[in-house]
Amino acid sequence: MKILKRIYILLLSAVLIIGGSGCETVKPDLSEAKVETSSINVITKDDDEVTEIVEEYLKEKYKKEFEIALTDRPSSIYNSYYLTAYDESYDSMNITITFTDEENYTISDDGLMLGIKDDLEKWFAELVDPYIECEYKVFYRKNGFTLPDDYKDCRTAQDFLKLSPTSEYYGLLFTVLLPASEYEKSYTETASEIANRMAEVGIRGQVGITVYKDESIYDKINTRKDYGHYWSMPLKVKLTGSGVQANFNVSNSRENKYGIADKEEDLNE
Repeated sequence: MKILKRIYILLLSAVLIIGGSGCETVKPDLSEAKVETSSINVITKDDDEVTEIVEEYLKEKYKKEFEIALTDRPSSIYNSYYLTAYDESYDSMNITITFTDEENYTISDDGLMLGIKDDLEKWFAELVDPYIECEYKVFYRKNGFTLPDDYKDCRTAQDFLKLSPTSEYYGLLFTVLLPASEYEKSYTETASEIANRMAEVGIRGQVGITVYKDESIYDKINTRKDYGHYWSMPLKVKLTGSGVQANFNVSNSRENKYGIADKEEDLNE
């Protein structure tokens, strides 16, 4: 019995020795590990300081004063401040200011559009005229983005339209308003034809065709502000929209266009 007990102890010791001298899992030393992260260089500025810089910029560029509202600040996604400026007619322009460091910055705006919007409406009315047989009205709509730097030398609507086919501009938005007599008709194909024509001449953007069922509304809408007012009211309106891709290549724009489905909306409360 003593011999068996001694053998058992010897065997147990051998197992422990072998286990202690076996392969050991090597844990990586993470003390030297470097974690690569990408972040946007956000320069934090006081709202009043940003507004003052933009006020001076606009006064120097446009030779008049604007009321300015700061609409958005830098975040983890972007490093720019966004502002809206209003002139004496309460027309607005969008401004973007980006700080590269504490002292240096770049500013862009779409103030050009304030001066050429009437001419853009005239140009678009001529473009859509062959496609619409009834009476109609055309309204240019702002899209909320500032202009790229390559537009800084543009002064007229013709300058703008000439440059647009090769620029990275985001596109023009137009609304065609039709009288109530057209409410029961479909203008989906018409909108697509107008969008195709825009692509052919190299102008990116979107056209929307609107018809109010109330026949008195058409006569009451004569300005962009009128249109915005009635758009917000609970009236029954039919919408047809079509557009062209915002960054198409002019050489193959017809292949790159896209359509927006025809839809009807009842805006009654």
